[in-house]
Amino acid sequence: MTTSLLDQPVASFLDAVAARTPTPGGGSVSALVGALGAALGAMAAAFTEAPAGNAAAGLLRSAAEALRSLVDADAAAYGRVHAAMQRPKGTPEEKAARTAALQEALCAAAEVPLDGMRRCVETLEQAVSFAPACNKNLASDLAIGAILLETACQGCGRNVTANLDWIRDGDFVRPRAEARDRLAARARELRERLLAICG
Repeated sequence: MTTSLLDQPVASFLDAVAARTPTPGGGSVSALVGALGAALGAMAAAFTEAPAGNAAAGLLRSAAEALRSLVDADAAAYGRVHAAMQRPKGTPEEKAARTAALQEALCAAAEVPLDGMRRCVETLEQAVSFAPACNKNLASDLAIGAILLETACQGCGRNVTANLDWIRDGDFVRPRAEARDRLAARARELRERLLAICG
């Protein structure tokens, strides 16, 4: 059975992030921050009267789980990049095979944080829709959740860029760079809207 990075105690996860190892890194941390933001939103919804609270709580809980899954997905994606980088390059054939494997791994690695950005924006949209009905005593929690989700989205965007910068296929890079910029701007807009609602 595969273990998750999040199966360990919080203190151990923090130690793992701080350690001189490639993973978990910024991508996994960004996904976790997004999951925490969604979970705060779910908590705010749980304290809000039905039916608005019940509906939002379910959606936000699902969003938290989806973002949580990206903690491990990001680490695994970088693991494949790292493995490709370790391939031999002593002959022209080995160099070509290494380059092909690395480009393939980088393309896959770029998709994970881009998915994280999409999920953060979708979660922010759910939170904004729910915000007017939110229990006023939990408005600050919902607002903090939105701040975390927007931060997570920007963090994921940094990782998208880090991977795209090494990818040679312009037809692959261009639409993903455009999506990254669009999602980052949308996340900022949604955070501001939610903060205005929450006061």
